Amino acid sequence: MYDCVLVPFDFSPDSVHAVRLLRGLPGRPRVILLHVVFDWRIGRVGSPRGAMVAEAAHLRLEEFRESLQWEGVEVETRVELVSGGPFADVVNRVAEEEGATLVTLGRRGQGAIATLLVGSFATDILRYGRQDLLLTHRPTKLEAQQGGELHLDAGLFSRVAVCTDFSEPEVVTLCDAILPKETPLLLLHVVETGDSLEEVREQSTAARARLEGLASSLSADRGTIRVSVGVGDSAREIIAFGREEDVSLIVVKSGGDRGLLYSILGSTTAAVAREADRPVLILRGFGTTSKPGPSPGADEGRFAGE
Repeated sequence: MYDCVLVPFDFSPDSVHAVRLLRGLPGRPRVILLHVVFDWRIGRVGSPRGAMVAEAAHLRLEEFRESLQWEGVEVETRVELVSGGPFADVVNRVAEEEGATLVTLGRRGQGAIATLLVGSFATDILRYGRQDLLLTHRPTKLEAQQGGELHLDAGLFSRVAVCTDFSEPEVVTLCDAILPKETPLLLLHVVETGDSLEEVREQSTAARARLEGLASSLSADRGTIRVSVGVGDSAREIIAFGREEDVSLIVVKSGGDRGLLYSILGSTTAAVAREADRPVLILRGFGTTSKPGPSPGADEGRFAGE
């Protein structure tokens, strides 16, 4: 379970949506709303603008915090006034100072956050940060009309797809400690296209057996668990699987034996993070959700059968 969550917050609709999704987090976590104000004139004589903007942001944050009215969840606000430097550096520094174990971001935003998957922001969060990263997706008008807003009410962990490449530490095992016991899990492994159809079938059969073994090794009191094996392009298959199974969350690791999530720069991870029409949780704090830990692994393709 996460005991401290940091949310870079820019007052955009996506930031608001990201915060509201956290209401479904198990336990009683601290949630810290962080707003960053950049003013290159800090320290110069006669330049109070940055401080004034920071104070105004603090008042807006407090107003938003009071509007949440969450029972059992401690919501705090923090404003950082800086003269420059990468936005990710500020987020990572504050995450360390606050002892955060999860950083939550809306995929779209404004100002510095708008560079999330266009610039190097998410890359630097993954490369230099030690916290798990949750990328949320605010449904478009069309998605909302098709039921996309239902997950906000159902909860972030109402139906979770866990994608594994069987590398250590095993993401399925990590999720057993993080996700609520009642959460329905869909375990997914994607097989790369082999040299022959027979080879693909053999790999798929072996993968299904490993998934079933992982499922049986989880906590005895865990809820429904299903396994699926996919074949094809990794990003497309993960995204398609999420849509077809209508999952509320996709979970992956930030590294992997064969490179599926070895870096946010990898095409699979970037595509899933950018294109998935539901939240994506990237695990980094392996083995702990109390204090930030070191990094490292996950996989590739489309489900071939149930």
